[in-house]
Amino acid sequence: MSDGLDMKRRPHEAPCDPPDPPAANGEAAAARAVAERAAALAGEGKVEEARSEFAHALEQGGADVRVLFLCFQFHIRIGEYDAAEAFARRRLAAVGEDTATPHTARAYTNLGLVLHFRGNDAEARAAFERAIDIDTRLGFEYGLARDLGNLSLIPEKLGDFDQAESLLTKALEIAQRIGAEDLAATKYTNLGDIALARGQPEVARHHWAHALAIFQRLGPRKHFDEYAAKLAALDSPSSP
Repeated sequence: MSDGLDMKRRPHEAPCDPPDPPAANGEAAAARAVAERAAALAGEGKVEEARSEFAHALEQGGADVRVLFLCFQFHIRIGEYDAAEAFARRRLAAVGEDTATPHTARAYTNLGLVLHFRGNDAEARAAFERAIDIDTRLGFEYGLARDLGNLSLIPEKLGDFDQAESLLTKALEIAQRIGAEDLAATKYTNLGDIALARGQPEVARHHWAHALAIFQRLGPRKHFDEYAAKLAALDSPSSP
């Protein structure tokens, strides 16, 4: 099945999501620029300034898929799940919920995440599985690795660590095969969390050390600091 996107990549290119569809017009492009500025403000911890800029972006281009994604991302990160779900559903409608593209799959997995955080795991599972089906049919392995990792959140929450670990292991195998280091790092972190929940601190240490090495290469400082702290906590007198 083809959606008009080139899912191949040159050997030197790191795998990633394809770019969002082009802005429909100049107004939508301007709205994207405002939304990107808002996202940068949010990343600096300037939440209320970001909120104001997002409002301006929505006034200019409230139907643009990139604007809707950035609004979703902003609200889910600050725990405003009503708004996050609304933007996730609007974005899904904008990309076409009955289509089969990487954009549709990502929209379904975003919706699944917010539904999971809201405790609606039945609908979350359906959304994640729809994303998995689309990315499997497209042969889009970067998306598939992400989708499997997100689906693992549900059994992990229910204490079914075997199923969660199985899904994460599959996701990690795909990420390593295609060279998606960013996804591999997150899967190592998740596997470490599960190992610690099982009372296996040395296994957790092994996974987190792998994640730490990748984060150090890729450069996201906040992740490096987070997992350096986790490893340090394992050596504290109060650790398991």
